[in-house]
Amino acid sequence: MAVDLLNSCGYSLQKIKRLYIASRNFDGSTIHFPIDYTTISGTSDSIIRVNDWNDLLNTCKMGGQELEWREVSVDADSCTYEEEYQETKQGKLYVKKLSFSLPKVNYTTNAALKEFLFTADGEFAVSKAIAFIIDENNQQWVVGYAMPLILQSGMELGISQENYYKLSFESISISRARNYQIEL
Repeated sequence: MAVDLLNSCGYSLQKIKRLYIASRNFDGSTIHFPIDYTTISGTSDSIIRVNDWNDLLNTCKMGGQELEWREVSVDADSCTYEEEYQETKQGKLYVKKLSFSLPKVNYTTNAALKEFLFTADGEFAVSKAIAFIIDENNQQWVVGYAMPLILQSGMELGISQENYYKLSFESISISRARNYQIEL
């Protein structure tokens, strides 16, 4: 039986305002999971520390890795996140699902997607990813730090008046999404 815990908390991640997703380190190597992280000293809720957030290079540091992230354009209905608690024979699990659409498919969209989904040698490699989310309440969340977000059920290409790609990711782990804070 799945229970939607995020909606019962004092804060909840329901609408995404900004989404950043990383699938590689800045040097092109893959991200090593689980990501070792440190927490902000003096916080009671173990906020994860993210260092050196750089909007010019699209990078940040977490657990000794320099992650290269991409910002995903977020439209009100094009981006969703849900987290469910599940009790299994192996114990408690949190299933985190993130999906978003990339509207107006064009050369730039294809190039960015190719960089995300293919290695430097041009080989198909569905990358393990981590997401940084800012919700409508300006809460900062990190998803996929323990077990990465993995692309699920392929990539859907929608053909309509406005072509789009829809990507759906899932992470299953014993850890929930957690708040993060950027420190320079």
